[in-house]
Amino acid sequence: MTMGNLLRIEWLKIRKYRTFWVLMGLFVFAFPGATYIFYYLQTQIPRQGRRLLNARHYFQFPDIWQSAAWLGSFTLVLLGMLVITLITNEFVFRTHRQNIIDGWNRMQFITAKWSMVVIFALIATLCLILTALTFGLLTADQLYLSDILESSRMIWFFFVQSLAYLSVAFLFGILFKRAGLAIGLFFLYALILEKVIFVLINHFIGPYGKFLPLETTNHLIPSPLLRAIPGLKPDNTNPYIYFVLALIYILLFVFITVRQMRKADL
Repeated sequence: MTMGNLLRIEWLKIRKYRTFWVLMGLFVFAFPGATYIFYYLQTQIPRQGRRLLNARHYFQFPDIWQSAAWLGSFTLVLLGMLVITLITNEFVFRTHRQNIIDGWNRMQFITAKWSMVVIFALIATLCLILTALTFGLLTADQLYLSDILESSRMIWFFFVQSLAYLSVAFLFGILFKRAGLAIGLFFLYALILEKVIFVLINHFIGPYGKFLPLETTNHLIPSPLLRAIPGLKPDNTNPYIYFVLALIYILLFVFITVRQMRKADL
């Protein structure tokens, strides 16, 4: 079966699924919404603080790429919820078993689902591009192509970050097979547990917590506000080290997912 046929079948499964449209709609609106809220709050800071933080600067090229990517990263949990819901539905309603009966092999099942993950990451990246271009064009005093392109590497960084978050969600869906449990554990790991491990590693071992799976992508796109904190030591690690590590983690998550699916009792 060709990739096109696999994707067509996946589309037929979700095109009338209300939860898919609700979560995707929330994400599409939340992404630029997070940037707008940050922009609104920054422009409402008293004049003295605004000079200190240079609020408008964050929304002009080239910095808007980092600002929009960092703010958009907080909305990736919505896509993670969507991935988990679509994966666990296959087990709850046993449609994965029906696919196998109809002639799919397990790798085709994984390939079809992983292709949807990549498409969702591309949608997230498109949201970044549209949001950054919109705010950058609206706030520009002078517009130069060199400024627009200067930090556009954040597009690739964000795409990899999206894949990393969604790969974790994919893995949790395969491992736990129940939407409520998988989503709860995904939120726990992504928002709390890895942060706690990050702090413990940095405190007891050394500054290596930044190399944890999701922390790697968070350091790939750091908060633009860090530059405004006096005395804060900057992270001088080459961002492409984080980029390569993130790709390695993604491949590891895919490997674990494939192995789990191959040995699972259908």
